Amino acid sequence: MIQIQGVLSYPLGNSSNVSSSSYHLRDAFFRTDRLSASDGLGLEALLAGMSAQPSQRGDRFVTEELTEFLFPGVDLAARNVQRGRDHGLPGYNRFRELCGLRWAGGCEPGTRITWGTGPMSRSCSPI
Repeated sequence: MIQIQGVLSYPLGNSSNVSSSSYHLRDAFFRTDRLSASDGLGLEALLAGMSAQPSQRGDRFVTEELTEFLFPGVDLAARNVQRGRDHGLPGYNRFRELCGLRWAGGCEPGTRITWGTGPMSRSCSPI
């Protein structure tokens, strides 16, 4: 799984200089000035910093840099899920089934969910 970090690091100066700088991913959206800096070496510095930056542990969370700041008012992760639905990709539980896991939520395929009157109350029964 690719984990996108919210802060990018890049080295300052040449390879003997180990100091570095960092900036938020939101400050890089739709801006190429950092990449073309230093006579075009900005991209090289950014790639060097990204390759030296320790990766985060993969998890189910998406950085706020993508959910809140890439397109204001639009959650990129939610948009990608909807795009998958638009293209007919199977849902999360079908993927779990392919991996040999139980369906999330406790109800198996071929069951009917009956919602109760209490908050989040439901039961599963065969169809």
